[in-house]
Amino acid sequence: MKIAFVDMSFHIQNTKSSQFFIDILSPLGEVHHISNIDAWRVVPKLKPDVLILWQYMITPAEIDSWGVRNVVLIPMFDACPHTIDFWNQYKKYKVFCFSKTLYDILKENNFNCFHSQYYIKPSNAKALKSVTNMQNAFFWERYDKLTWDTIKHVVEKLPVKNLHYHTGLTQNDKVRPTADEVLKYNITFTTWFEDKTEMDKILDKAGIYISPRLEEGIGLSFIEAIARGNLICAFDAPTMNEYITDGKDGILFTHDKFPAKKISRTKIALMQTAALERAKKGYKTWDKSLNNIRAFISEPLTDYNPKLTLKGFKIRSIHQLKFLIKKILRRA
Repeated sequence: MKIAFVDMSFHIQNTKSSQFFIDILSPLGEVHHISNIDAWRVVPKLKPDVLILWQYMITPAEIDSWGVRNVVLIPMFDACPHTIDFWNQYKKYKVFCFSKTLYDILKENNFNCFHSQYYIKPSNAKALKSVTNMQNAFFWERYDKLTWDTIKHVVEKLPVKNLHYHTGLTQNDKVRPTADEVLKYNITFTTWFEDKTEMDKILDKAGIYISPRLEEGIGLSFIEAIARGNLICAFDAPTMNEYITDGKDGILFTHDKFPAKKISRTKIALMQTAALERAKKGYKTWDKSLNNIRAFISEPLTDYNPKLTLKGFKIRSIHQLKFLIKKILRRA
């Protein structure tokens, strides 16, 4: 079987966040990992048996123009609309959902869809954190929608004595901790990690992980933190609230809803243990679902015939013309 796996170029060049799924598909045959920028040139020539669009949402006319009979969409909850009015145009394709919330919307409307919740195998060696690590927290400010102005109301209810604040490359200087807060929580800052091992060293010392986004597509960063035995504090939205039950195995908050009272180290330890147990069960379920995932991906669509419409032909021709122009300019 020949699979065209069309992915966002940023994932391929930077995050490698889709590699785990490509590894899952590899037993099915040849998996061609293709940038969305190159897809218009590569996919028609490849003539794949299966076309997978990972987060890359294009119109049905564009999808049909590639002429592949077996199409699987893998949307990310944080990067697509959640209304059935939007999704109805894609009803003729298969949809794989990492988000249970999105899956329920589609399943209720009789889509050919599949859901499995991703987990990483928990590491027993690093699973339960010491009392000291319960006092250490980590927050990565990735976007200006979730900043210190919000998370400080969570931090003040935790026994945090050391907070590592990774700013990334964001420019939110006006909503950063004050000098007094830096002293109070012994806040250290980083702006960039040369490689992931640098961040892992800091995370290994932290017992509390504050998830950086308002929504997630999958949530690889906090899923890794769960597997590491961290207590997760996250915004109350998918996919985070699909992994966490507030007050039982993690903490959920919003811009105006925070823990009502101070949370003890004993309570944190109980939540960490519960989260780890949930992760262990979740990983077993995920691992058992892999063959079903492969079956869903490879099973042909019987009621779908791709048709090259005039709109699709125009769009494909424009993309191919752009590629030719770039190729000529590079040679010039």
